Amino acid sequence: MAGCAAKTVYEIFQSMEYGPTAAPSAATAQAWLEHHSRSLGLFIDGAFVSPAGRRSCPLTDPKGSVVCSIVCSEDEDVSRCSSSAVSGYKSWSSLTCSQRSRVLLRLVSVLGLHGQCVSELCDLCGAACSPTALVRLLQFYSSWAQLRDALLCDWTPVGVVVVVTSDDSSLYSLMLKVLPALAMGNSVIAVPGRSAAPPALLLAQLLAAGGLPAGALNVLTGSDVTLGAKVAQDPNASFVTYSGNQQDGAALCKATAGMGLPVSVSLCIGPVCPFIIFESADMDSAVDEVVQAAFKKRKEVHWVLCVQESVSESVTARLKLRIAGLKCVSLRSDADRVLVDAAVEEAQQQGATLVQSCPPPPGSQYPPTLLCGAAPSSPFVVSPPPGPLLPVVTFRSNAEAVVMGNHSPHGHAASIWTEDLTLALETAHRCPSSFFCSGGSPFSSFHSHFLCHSQ
Repeated sequence: MAGCAAKTVYEIFQSMEYGPTAAPSAATAQAWLEHHSRSLGLFIDGAFVSPAGRRSCPLTDPKGSVVCSIVCSEDEDVSRCSSSAVSGYKSWSSLTCSQRSRVLLRLVSVLGLHGQCVSELCDLCGAACSPTALVRLLQFYSSWAQLRDALLCDWTPVGVVVVVTSDDSSLYSLMLKVLPALAMGNSVIAVPGRSAAPPALLLAQLLAAGGLPAGALNVLTGSDVTLGAKVAQDPNASFVTYSGNQQDGAALCKATAGMGLPVSVSLCIGPVCPFIIFESADMDSAVDEVVQAAFKKRKEVHWVLCVQESVSESVTARLKLRIAGLKCVSLRSDADRVLVDAAVEEAQQQGATLVQSCPPPPGSQYPPTLLCGAAPSSPFVVSPPPGPLLPVVTFRSNAEAVVMGNHSPHGHAASIWTEDLTLALETAHRCPSSFFCSGGSPFSSFHSHFLCHSQ
């Protein structure tokens, strides 16, 4: 007779254990990289270009393995790309609004077919981005492409738009600048950061295959932000927009000063967002969402967990159980590891209790970490370092929860967990954060990036 080792449905419901998770695969992305011999060129005039004699820059993952190499563009490449963008602008802007909208909608289906490859490549390069979020972004701006003449009747395309992002920006931040420019009929020269360069090249190839005219979207790669300054100084550039850290943004503005060229800067200020759990919340669902939001590879924001004091022990116990099975998260660089170690040491000196899934290994890997019993005024709560760190603070009353929710100088989003709808609406009304999600964590939204408040 043969026995069955699998648990019955009754036993599963009695134990409520989490099932096994499938190991992530990157086979599709690896095949795409192998097709290009792991040496990615520039994307100019609707095709990949590999100029001879160019210096290449290797791109490594957090473990130190080489993912691929990208070409460092030179002045000749910038001129060629600029000419292609001018030609692409003439073709793209000559289409009617409905024609441009149909092209962008066609790209939605193309991205849906190849979303797995985009997601895997983003994970390999450390520029994690959800294909679902990109699809929503395309759908949103394809609608604006259709309505441009009706709602923006006095507006016209400006011409060639240069989009520059820093090395620590995600692919989503890049496309948040590229797609609205395309929707309005402009051509785009994208200069992504190193981590977002391979997925940006893949997206450019997919968009061209979906019907985007040659030259409407070009991608130049390089080793640092000086390439963005070179492209911005080209006489054919009509507008420059930047997203990323403050240092690179200041360098770009300095390089374009006095040229009479409009420059739009969107700084990634690393907002700290509250995750508020009231005693009336569904604890298991709230803890699951905390783990998903706080310990993923590439966070858009830093989270601070605010738990009502009466249920703090229950939430902490559930979190300990959940993070015990989590793997270490890859940091972007060794410099980030230094910041994380310093923050953890400071937290312990101030009396915080450390909860980790495993001892921290050497290198750029760090385990998911809870900093329980933290004071709201602690530096690692107000300005947490990059990495899988989650400060946990407690509150007693609903009014105190609102005060903690407003503690961040840069409010980006808030997640409120309670089964009391009146309490959720009252808390959301009294917190000036721009984007709320009750019973979930805020996703990448084309609205939330423009609706922040600052100190």
